Amino acid sequence: MGKLQFGPALARGWQIFTKDPLNLILGGLIAFIISLTLVLFPAMTAGYVYMVKRIAKGEKAELGDVFHGFNDFARYLVGGLIFLLAMLPAYLLGLATSGLGVIASAVVMGLLLPFWPLMVDKKLSGPEAFKEGLEFYKREYLTATIIALLFIALSFVAMLTFGVANLITVPITIAIMVAAYEQSYGFSDDEDAVREGEFEEVAVEPEPERKPEQAATPAADEEEKPEA
Repeated sequence: MGKLQFGPALARGWQIFTKDPLNLILGGLIAFIISLTLVLFPAMTAGYVYMVKRIAKGEKAELGDVFHGFNDFARYLVGGLIFLLAMLPAYLLGLATSGLGVIASAVVMGLLLPFWPLMVDKKLSGPEAFKEGLEFYKREYLTATIIALLFIALSFVAMLTFGVANLITVPITIAIMVAAYEQSYGFSDDEDAVREGEFEEVAVEPEPERKPEQAATPAADEEEKPEA
């Protein structure tokens, strides 16, 4: 498990974004529009994280990747409920006083920094991803909180442009999130594993041809018998 570093995570996030900005912008727009139906928000978020992960791994991403979360809709739905419930106290504090709201949001977002990548990449359940997020935040609370503050700043910039800048800031935010996860955990090899019902063809080398043993003949037996 690697050490989370602010500068390298930002640089890596920007690198991921610039690898395929068009797909990330269009994919983010599709995910946002469909996520307006709140119940579909978790699946679309997971699908978008999956797209960013593919780009980070050097794979060819497609717009259809944003629908990847529907392959495991129930698990992501539970995860989304946990995610929103975790963010609720910060939101309520923000309504009461903006200062406390920002601090609370930074803490909660720092805790949840690896949440979606853990669900997508490691295939964890919502409760498992949240529990791992707590352990992660204990180790990396300072850097994770600083990254979360950057996310809040990007959201504020987007608000100044009446949300238009979200087309850029959201993909960059998710790219940094995936970069931070990659730096801390590394990507799993789950996708290369053989899934249930699928079998890899294993090449079996043919055994060397064995020569038939020479059958013993009566003459040979007589020659081998010692003279009386």
